[in-house]
Amino acid sequence: MIFFFDRCIGLYVPTELRRRGVEVKIHGEVFKDDTEDDEWLAEVGSRGWVVVGKDYKFHLRANELAAIVQHKVGCFYLGTGHMMKEELLALFRKKYQDIYIAALRTTRPFIFKVPKAGSLAQIALPSVPQAIAEIASTAENPPGTC
Repeated sequence: MIFFFDRCIGLYVPTELRRRGVEVKIHGEVFKDDTEDDEWLAEVGSRGWVVVGKDYKFHLRANELAAIVQHKVGCFYLGTGHMMKEELLALFRKKYQDIYIAALRTTRPFIFKVPKAGSLAQIALPSVPQAIAEIASTAENPPGTC
């Protein structure tokens, strides 16, 4: 299983995990930094990679949500935006088995929150394109930030 770390995670966590034998891809190794989220999500989904990021708004922005659903992307939101890189690494290592099992057993598309305490929490996603169209017509698309 290949874990794709988005640009919001940075280099430290995936580099350290790679040193420990986890198969990872890093955003900057595959895409330009200014590649739109919906573009790289489509490509990552087509390759079957599992996204790890900390941008908790993918499921709230129509373009990203459409890419996740259409391209059957599996995503994990790691920790919170305020966690230091060492904390993110420790959290991923602590929850690695749960993340791996969820990625294997859950039909894509999916998004899970990976909290510091407690179990993984799956976020409900629409399962049909009509639901995405409704979201696109009614939801505000907040800008993507890390």
